Amino acid sequence: MNQFWPCNFHPNKYLEKLTTNTLFSPKELESHYQYMSIAVDVAKYKNKQIGCVVVDPKINSVVAVGYNDIEKGPCRHAAMVAVDNVSKTQKGGVWMSSENAESTVGVPQELLKHLQEIYATVLFGAQDFKVKDELTDPADGPYLCTGYYVYLTREPCVMCAMALIHSRAKRVFFGVKSLNGALESLCKIHTVKDLNHHYEVFGGLLVDKCRSLNNFNV
Repeated sequence: MNQFWPCNFHPNKYLEKLTTNTLFSPKELESHYQYMSIAVDVAKYKNKQIGCVVVDPKINSVVAVGYNDIEKGPCRHAAMVAVDNVSKTQKGGVWMSSENAESTVGVPQELLKHLQEIYATVLFGAQDFKVKDELTDPADGPYLCTGYYVYLTREPCVMCAMALIHSRAKRVFFGVKSLNGALESLCKIHTVKDLNHHYEVFGGLLVDKCRSLNNFNV
């Protein structure tokens, strides 16, 4: 064809890996499964049904977790609680309890001890908080979930999906779909062009385990 119409083809290697389902190496997949498994155990903790885990992929560490806690307030969905717990690692946070009052740790102590007993080899904790002037790369934060991966047992609703956009999450993984899910079922809010941030979404992780939490039809 070049003899009639000169052209150059520049393949998008990243897009090719996405479409051929080869984006993640076996080791990376194992890591994703493990973090989703932790989210399942967070959901089972005190029978909360929905769990969320936020991970810093640069240090392979669980920064924060969250679980459905709507009996304390209608906005306390798992993802919202997790984002608030991330903010605690950055000297913020608004939802305090006697267990984590003025805490700079993204995982409540009692739950942290429980998870460490199950996942002895998993790292927990965020990097030391740095103000913007101390960062060599602005993309590293320090704003909330910048650069972080988020694992949810259930597809998040519009409120939670938008919270993850505003928090600058890098990737979101979820287990089962939801009737009011905003990443695949009801809409795909992360693809709205007018938004000033977008994250990648991967669904269907540990579906059977997530479905066993009895929240898949909510």
